[in-house]
Amino acid sequence: MATMYEEVLKTTGFAESSHLITRESMEQIDSQNRNAVERKYRYSMLFKHHDGPDAIYEIGGIPQIYFKGLHQPTEEEFAHIHRFAWNRGDAPLLWVITPSEIRIYSSYSRPTSESKTDPKHLIDVLENINQQLETYHREAFDTGEFWKTEKAKRIQPRERVDGKLLSDIQGMTNQLHKKNLTTSVAHALVGQTIFLAYLRDRGLLPPYLEELTEVFKDYHRAMEAFAWLKNAFNGDLFPISANEEATIQDSHIETLRQFLLGTDMQSGQMCFWPYKFDVIPIELISSIYEMFAHDEEPEAAKARSVHYTPPFLARMMLSEAMKNLDSQAIVLDPACGSGVFLVEAFKRLAYLRGFENEQTVTADELKSLLTSQIYGIELSREAAKITAFSLYLAFLEMQSEIQTSENFQLPHLLDKTIFVGDTFDSKAQFNQVPVFKEKQFNVVIGNPPWTSWKGNQEIGIKYCQSKELPIADKKPYQAFIWRIGEDFASKNAEVCLLVHAGMFFQQSPKAIEFRQEFLNRYTLRAVINLSDLRKLAIFQKVTAPAAILFFRAQPPEDAQNITYCCPKWTSNSKVTKQLMLNADDVVAFPLSTPLQSEIIWKTAFWGTPRDYALIKKLQRFCTLDEFLQKESFEFYGQGYKKGSGSKNVPFELYGKPWLQPQQKILPYHFSSNLPSFSLRQLDWPRKREIYQGPLVVVKRGVREKSLMAAFSPSDIVYSSQYYGIVLPSKPHLYGHYLCAVLNSKLVAYFQFLTSSSWGIERDAIDPGELLRTPMRLLSDVPENLLNQVLGESQWLYENIDNSTDKEIAEHQSKLDQLIYHLYNLTRTEQELVEDTLSLTVDFFQKRDRSDALHPPSPEHLKKYASALIGVLNAYSRSIGKQFNAVVFETDKSPLRMVKLTYEKAQAEGDGVQIRKINRLDSILRKLAGNLQSEIADNLAVRRSLRIYQETDIYILQPAERRYWNPSTGRNEANRILKEHLESVL
Repeated sequence: MATMYEEVLKTTGFAESSHLITRESMEQIDSQNRNAVERKYRYSMLFKHHDGPDAIYEIGGIPQIYFKGLHQPTEEEFAHIHRFAWNRGDAPLLWVITPSEIRIYSSYSRPTSESKTDPKHLIDVLENINQQLETYHREAFDTGEFWKTEKAKRIQPRERVDGKLLSDIQGMTNQLHKKNLTTSVAHALVGQTIFLAYLRDRGLLPPYLEELTEVFKDYHRAMEAFAWLKNAFNGDLFPISANEEATIQDSHIETLRQFLLGTDMQSGQMCFWPYKFDVIPIELISSIYEMFAHDEEPEAAKARSVHYTPPFLARMMLSEAMKNLDSQAIVLDPACGSGVFLVEAFKRLAYLRGFENEQTVTADELKSLLTSQIYGIELSREAAKITAFSLYLAFLEMQSEIQTSENFQLPHLLDKTIFVGDTFDSKAQFNQVPVFKEKQFNVVIGNPPWTSWKGNQEIGIKYCQSKELPIADKKPYQAFIWRIGEDFASKNAEVCLLVHAGMFFQQSPKAIEFRQEFLNRYTLRAVINLSDLRKLAIFQKVTAPAAILFFRAQPPEDAQNITYCCPKWTSNSKVTKQLMLNADDVVAFPLSTPLQSEIIWKTAFWGTPRDYALIKKLQRFCTLDEFLQKESFEFYGQGYKKGSGSKNVPFELYGKPWLQPQQKILPYHFSSNLPSFSLRQLDWPRKREIYQGPLVVVKRGVREKSLMAAFSPSDIVYSSQYYGIVLPSKPHLYGHYLCAVLNSKLVAYFQFLTSSSWGIERDAIDPGELLRTPMRLLSDVPENLLNQVLGESQWLYENIDNSTDKEIAEHQSKLDQLIYHLYNLTRTEQELVEDTLSLTVDFFQKRDRSDALHPPSPEHLKKYASALIGVLNAYSRSIGKQFNAVVFETDKSPLRMVKLTYEKAQAEGDGVQIRKINRLDSILRKLAGNLQSEIADNLAVRRSLRIYQETDIYILQPAERRYWNPSTGRNEANRILKEHLESVL
């Protein structure tokens, strides 16, 4: 008879999934399966631990749920199991299954008691899983539906172990500072204390040190523990000199003891259960680096853009970079920081060694890996110490048993394999090491600095100048690319770097030159654009857009394709750290594509090939800059910049109407109630002529889904958040024309798909991008059309502040239709613009509140199907055949389905029917869980499904409106034509 544990896994669908990893399956893995062996190494410690899970459910390589079965547990046992899951910090959910109930915990809720679990940790308690089968069924996790529920919202990532550990270490360090301990000694004590705690939790301390909190009650016993650590482990464990040791006092040791006891080091309240350092992932320790670096040299750290790379990104990058390598690979991180990449690379090499030898890796083999295959360069000695420290912890973690004192000896790494110095220093010690001199690195990986260098004296800039290699805006990461490609990477080495995404979107001549040279010189294999995830704060406090490069330091081949992946925000991104790709988020660029242009990277990020074609069509018109020059406009540009106020403001500007930076304004017409300009000094006042009326002023910040431009017949003073265009003559003609175009949906569409800021980093349009707006010369516009445009624009100018929203919307809609005609857009192109703004831009701006994520109605599906078969039938009717469509009506399924039938052509009609089938919901729900597949650690793709069956084609996609609209229907038709129709016709 099945136990309750087995029954729950079966009823919820987890038992039948290949993504469920159990203790038993770990013992039965195929030793020839590299991924399975790696998974065994990753999870074996968890399964061996008394409080560890019995099974783990993962998606895309990321644990989602820990399952634990118990017979008659006490409250204390519940507490211990929850504590284990919290300290591990990866799976957001813990299910503890007993014969009488199922407790579902948030694994991110911090434990507070050893004897019982706080009710706040519980998401749900079920006496029978059938109570909420739909909420907790496997399919709800596979499709992401669970993360949209109210239950899921109770899981708070801010309580996760990584954030709390960092906060407590910061609090402990601050207290040591306040007690007059120097920064370097404070960091050394913190590092050594954590190492001792790790050894305690692993059972590796000698008997007289096992009760560590008791030891730290006495100053001399604590110092004896630090001395033992130094003698037993050798290595580079935060050494403290005799003079520094003399500064350590009783109060400092007491601060360390409070941390070991579980005291909240920020508030001082002793309300939490101590950490379990044998359970906490070693990679989290590396996160100390960001804090230490800012603590030691705050200004220098900020200038170097010191930010640690989160472990989940390191895993993802290395899983791809090392997927075809063996255990002999040599790895370099030329900006290693705290060593998060090197720790993960070391672990993977150890996994591979065990896989190749089909036996457990010995301590000697691990030492050999550590001292001959893992290399790093770091400017900060404090960071280099953290790297060594993290590698030592990983070295011990990889050994399931440590029985002899010989195994305790740690190899010296600093200045042996982890070098302190400037990566661009040709005279530094590392340049003479054989692996560097002979370019023997098989993997070069890292997260080089992003913040621009301040002056021209930086050694990295001089390096680029000496090599005659371009670098835009003094960006360090670009110099690192050249240094790696020219001097470090072997011919077939995998280079994988985390860089600022602006590398692909910046539009300055130097940025374009850098892209061109990079693409000509090296083989770019793939790019993962993380820009849409920037507000998840991937780097904790940093929200700059990131991208991952995969390239080889050799010229590209003609047949080379570049894979461009653009994962988008999902409701579970912040909780699970899983990056999800949909079918349209992956593009393969042939090398012949003009990739030096920023337009193609941006259009492919948010659009499709049809969008790219429309953007190229619009670019055939003259630009706004060319329009202004041809029409003899003399003054246009940004408004003033306040700065520190180093220059006097022209007297003539005092008392003029004033547009302040955050002023709320309407399009077309400025309020008469603007304040009077009163600033006396500015850093950049600008020419006073650019404030003279009549003029049009454009706000750089984006308003909802469009730009904001307004006409003023008189003078107006504005800040650099606005762009002004002074009208030389015919003010009403030019003013109303410019406002009509710049406020239109078409221009918003163009800017969203071409701007280097909007949709990437800031909801704003840069001045240079505004000047690239397509414009139609007045002399080319038919007189009747021009009069209609001017008439609608003038009505909005005169009535926008005293009309209803409905009236304004009607006139704006008429004007948008006129602008479409102005630029000769077809009906399908107009629908493309409308769909992009109402769904894509709406999704970008509103996320989980967006209409794009709402389920499509049967009418939405019908419009999708009509557009789809419209494209297909343009081909098939020429041979007497046609496609008809059936839209299936469903209620709660995470998928929607459309069926196409290829048959003899009939009378004209829309060819779309709506039909309802019993039990279709349950069938689609089962299918939905199988549309997701892992392509790298923490990176998965959710595929759309096309099923070809004789003369029928079934299309299944997620039940979200963004997938079911006329534009996506036409895109789907293109895919069908490409992959299948040739064989049908």
